Amino acid sequence: MIALVIDDNPTNLMLLQHRLLKLDNCQVVTMDSAVAALEWCEHNIPDLILTDYMMPEVDGLEFIRRLRRKDEMREIPVVVVTTADVK
Repeated sequence: MIALVIDDNPTNLMLLQHRLLKLDNCQVVTMDSAVAALEWCEHNIPDLILTDYMMPEVDGLEFIRRLRRKDEMREIPVVVVTTADVK
């Protein structure tokens, strides 16, 4: 299984990657940019995508909209995650 994780926060990328690597036979690809992830998806098809909601350039929802334009990406499960500082 290939899991694609997209988040502009390096700590979140590391934490999500660490958790996913505990799954059997899971390879994790991390990207800190939705734009870079879309480019990666031009030549690769992940089995699962975890994406941050709030990112610069392209947010998580726009990433999903663009991803779903490709027929082979329409059925891939996508989980939207986000963190927020509570003050």
